[in-house]
Amino acid sequence: MPLPTEDGWLQAQSALAGQEWARSGWRCVLTRPEQWHLTWFFLNRVEDDQVAEVEAAMENAVESIRLADCDPAFRLAGVGCFAGPVWAGIEFRSRKFAELLRDARSELEVLGFETRGRFRPHVTLGRIKPDIASDDVVTELTSGSLKRAARTWFDQHRGLSGEWVENPEFVLIESIVSHEGAEHIPRGRWSLVRG
Repeated sequence: MPLPTEDGWLQAQSALAGQEWARSGWRCVLTRPEQWHLTWFFLNRVEDDQVAEVEAAMENAVESIRLADCDPAFRLAGVGCFAGPVWAGIEFRSRKFAELLRDARSELEVLGFETRGRFRPHVTLGRIKPDIASDDVVTELTSGSLKRAARTWFDQHRGLSGEWVENPEFVLIESIVSHEGAEHIPRGRWSLVRG
């Protein structure tokens, strides 16, 4: 789903790149704005012969959302990180919609797909990675060490929020990760609007 690349979020991303990561032996790889997408949930490895199961689960989830006739609007709100990815958080306008997304994730888990445990829906702004060219001692990369290294950035952008995205769609995306960052390839699309 293409997301609006609002000035405030572009400025936050630029400021993220401007942090002094090298002191910790890290480097920042930004997600190109045209690659921004909302990650509702993340499936670890999906084999080619499992893609049809994922697509069927997505179709079921979309149908449940359409039948519930709830508001699927969301906006980017706040910032956070995992051990590496730095992200913009998501605020849903409808609690029911958020519950249906959790149900969709549970359906995938029942089918045997591994989803990440303490995962939050997000948009990845960039990834912090070890800088193998650095002569500095590399600090272990955890969400805590990352937050300490960029405390000012997190403090400055914690309250940032964007415009509401009114009619989002589900897009099944394949992520191909390399040392230069991730490339995201759409594999399927589903409108959440009844009709």
